[in-house]
Amino acid sequence: MKKPIHKYNGGAGATLCHHCKVIITTGLTEDIYCKDCADNKVTYLNRYRDKIIFEHIGDTVTMTGGSWFRYSWDDNNNITMVDPSGGPYIALGENLADFWPRGKYQDLIIESMSLDSSKEEVVVTFKIKQDENRVHPEGSEA
Repeated sequence: MKKPIHKYNGGAGATLCHHCKVIITTGLTEDIYCKDCADNKVTYLNRYRDKIIFEHIGDTVTMTGGSWFRYSWDDNNNITMVDPSGGPYIALGENLADFWPRGKYQDLIIESMSLDSSKEEVVVTFKIKQDENRVHPEGSEA
């Protein structure tokens, strides 16, 4: 069982999110996840500290953020890989569960990808399917 991450924070104390390491609250609490990580939206900080935001709605996960992307296409012009500068590298068939610390967002296998660069920032949409072969630990949502 995970325990809260408590830090000194200049004497005031702080509790950090287990997943994204942001301060949940000044002072000590028993919470282990911030609101974003506990809900359907997760912020991922890559090695350049760019905020990459993943949001799960229905059977899609959208990814926004980052300043530069690299892509790969197959012979049928389908996107097979996306790699924002600084990460994370994401390919077809991968499970996006690493971006969600727990709960119902654990089985997010990428079935297809699409790209919308017409907006101010690039939006990558992953069509997902649930992994029926995954064994769920006791107490987690399926």
